[in-house]
Amino acid sequence: MLISSRNIPMAAGLVMLPAVVFHSSVGSLAAQVIIFMILQIIRGERIRMLPNIIMIVSVTALNLLQAHGRVLFTLWSLPITQGALEIGLRKALTLIALIYLSRFMVSGKPRFPGRIGMLLSMQFSYYNQFLQHRLSLKPGQIVSSLDALLVRMETDSPDAVEAAAGPWKLTAVISAAAAAAVWGAWLYFKETAGCCG
Repeated sequence: MLISSRNIPMAAGLVMLPAVVFHSSVGSLAAQVIIFMILQIIRGERIRMLPNIIMIVSVTALNLLQAHGRVLFTLWSLPITQGALEIGLRKALTLIALIYLSRFMVSGKPRFPGRIGMLLSMQFSYYNQFLQHRLSLKPGQIVSSLDALLVRMETDSPDAVEAAAGPWKLTAVISAAAAAAVWGAWLYFKETAGCCG
């Protein structure tokens, strides 16, 4: 194979990345976040909604402090404008989409040739393991909590690491379907915006 099964999610993620960061609307970003959540569920990982809600509320609220566009309503003498609301939602959804996309890209434990490639592969592997292990920080025990997390990461079996990539045909099908869905959402909302505009 020209591309190792371990590198398929990374390659697919690079294909999907422009659809997330370039001229994405709120609708397409929301659809893409849902697609990435489905990918995470397919990989057997749990979705935690609270961090997503906190991200959306905090980023959007900060953007509402700068009035932009048509005033929708006033909240405690603060004008809530359509432009600021859309910009805040777009920023928050972009951050969430990139977080989920990065997790998908490193899920196969990608490998690259050469010494620099080996170092990159190790970094991606550590990043993926760090995301998969839940870190519970206790007051006054931050160092010991981090140490316990690193020990759990170190004791991961090589078989489990190899199995993470999964059968290459299944990985390729899922990655291709995800890329098609992400770009499909981008094109659909772009056409919709063009028709409405």
